[in-house]
Amino acid sequence: MLLVDNICFGANALTGFLATPLVVVIAFTAAFAGVYRIQRQRAGNGRLASFFKACVCGVLAGVPWSIAGTTVGGLVLLAAGMSGGASRR
Repeated sequence: MLLVDNICFGANALTGFLATPLVVVIAFTAAFAGVYRIQRQRAGNGRLASFFKACVCGVLAGVPWSIAGTTVGGLVLLAAGMSGGASRR
């Protein structure tokens, strides 16, 4: 999701942010599809749980600014289990 967010809105900056409406739709769609598929196939979640997780991630990826490096981005990484300070044994 963060990758989609950064790619879409980094590319949008090259257009002077004129493509924002299109980029929002593309970012939402790409994040939704990726998260839904991963949740269904890899995580083994049901359709409804996968749908809601994909919707949340799609909305976060679709807001017209990058969320990486923000509190929201940190919470996303924390929820995904990617906290830098945690050690696995």
